[in-house]
Amino acid sequence: LWRLHECTNPDPDPAPWPESRVVARAWEIFRSFPLQPPQLSLQPAPSGITGLESFASAPVPAPLGHRETLPDGTSLEVRAEVGEAHVSWGDGTPVAIHPPGALLPWPDGSAGHIYTLKTCPPSYRRTHPSGGNCHPLLEAYPVQATFVWGAQYRHGDRWIDLGTLWRSTTIAYDVDEAVGVLR
Repeated sequence: LWRLHECTNPDPDPAPWPESRVVARAWEIFRSFPLQPPQLSLQPAPSGITGLESFASAPVPAPLGHRETLPDGTSLEVRAEVGEAHVSWGDGTPVAIHPPGALLPWPDGSAGHIYTLKTCPPSYRRTHPSGGNCHPLLEAYPVQATFVWGAQYRHGDRWIDLGTLWRSTTIAYDVDEAVGVLR
């Protein structure tokens, strides 16, 4: 009663797993991967300048993989990597879709954006003579970067697309204005 009995008749020929169960297990593995969101930084830092291009950068995480033997003795492999990087600049412009390697710091990166309105606190917008040059609502632009992780699985000879999972990061980005003054 107090110990488990040793199994004396193991099943010598377990039934093969149906493909739907293999796919469910592959998804379980994919969801268990530590899929990192972008570690987003913006240039120029700490604030952008209207009319000057700002750049988003984020290092691309290494691909992930897992291999296991299923109870029926067959092998299941799952791999995942970042396939796309999306950047929403927070000013209402369309989301920019980039290959993940595009999110590099200036001058090597290509994920850039030019802001036309500076961001200001509400009191500045109401009382300062140039408060009308501010975004009407925002004190900082909510810049969001998303890594789209794609996965594939192999149960047999060929790799099969599994799907995608998204991981995002949002940071507040203040944008200032530089005004030249004649002397």
